[in-house]
Amino acid sequence: MKQLHHCQPTYAHLVDIWRLIGSSVHRHRIASVVNVRTVYYPRVEFTIYLDRKPLYYVVNIIIPVFFLVLVVLMVCLDLCHAILHTAISTMHTRYDDEDDDDDDESQYNLC
Repeated sequence: MKQLHHCQPTYAHLVDIWRLIGSSVHRHRIASVVNVRTVYYPRVEFTIYLDRKPLYYVVNIIIPVFFLVLVVLMVCLDLCHAILHTAISTMHTRYDDEDDDDDDESQYNLC
């Protein structure tokens, strides 16, 4: 007969993210009335206090934001370079046209 391979869940990745700060266990007795009789049920509360390790914030917040800022800066610098190149070439052609016609005073008005 063929034996099935059962995959056990691993929680090793959770150890790297969370830090156990503390835990507590409380036992209570809960009273309930059933058919005019009081029945007591045990109630156990487990409380686990966890804290995220700083690596979580570095990996999930700081590094993605850093890469987004780099991409935005590269796009902005490329766009600013194109705008400045267009503006400078426009100014050069405008001033070159002015040098050809020294007699026409209306060409000096840049507005």
